[in-house]
Amino acid sequence: MLLYDGDCPMCRVYSHAFVKAKMLEQKGIMSYDHASGEVRSTIDTDRARNEIALVNVKDQKVIYGVDSWFTIFTNSFPFLRSAEKFPPFYWFMKSLYLLISYNRRVIAPGKVLHRDGACDPDYNIIWRWIYIAVTSCIVGFILSNYFGGIVIYQNAQLGFYTEWLIATGQLVFQGVIVFFIRKDRLLHYFGQLMTISMIGSLLLIPVILLNRIFTALPSETYLLYFTFPVTIMLWQHIRRIKILELPSFLTITWIGYRLLLLVLFYFYTLKS
Repeated sequence: MLLYDGDCPMCRVYSHAFVKAKMLEQKGIMSYDHASGEVRSTIDTDRARNEIALVNVKDQKVIYGVDSWFTIFTNSFPFLRSAEKFPPFYWFMKSLYLLISYNRRVIAPGKVLHRDGACDPDYNIIWRWIYIAVTSCIVGFILSNYFGGIVIYQNAQLGFYTEWLIATGQLVFQGVIVFFIRKDRLLHYFGQLMTISMIGSLLLIPVILLNRIFTALPSETYLLYFTFPVTIMLWQHIRRIKILELPSFLTITWIGYRLLLLVLFYFYTLKS
């Protein structure tokens, strides 16, 4: 019996995917908040909020976190057991699991920030900052590759470091406002901001790949396509600040930050 976070869209998807792939039985998954008293008496309820619990209902043995994933996968694909026993791989997978698990509320938030009896992960500051650091580097790398296809951007000779500064600069710009409004939501908002940037960056990958296949695409293609991820990012920002119960004018200041960057970039390119 796999106990998943019913308020996490991402958790619901992969849990039901296990059932569809016949790696678990139809009755082999259950949301944490619907767990029976018998199951709750078997598990460590606090640990199960952070690391998904896999309960053997016959002998009452419980496995948590990445070990539960390995158990499910190696049961269907025995050849993966050797990879599980390889220490560097196991360490990487466990770290990746904890990074996602502790930040799942900012990666794929539910309809509300908190609900009584929900499977909310602990508020882990260290894993939140690691998440912000990792996503900012990925965003900087993707954006520098994407805008590298635009002639005016190439002439300005901007790269990864500049894009990374832009991605992290929004944290400072918006953070000053949030600090005085809802200080307790600051790191939650930072996580949401980086997820929004990450979503927008990942949507740029198809054009980057097309540029690799068809060599140089016109600069207009990059600029025109960019409106698509920007629209998605705007929608996500509006949606996520509502979940955080933060004022809607933060979307205006978020747009203002990016418009300010465009103005600065324009004058910078004129001088160069």
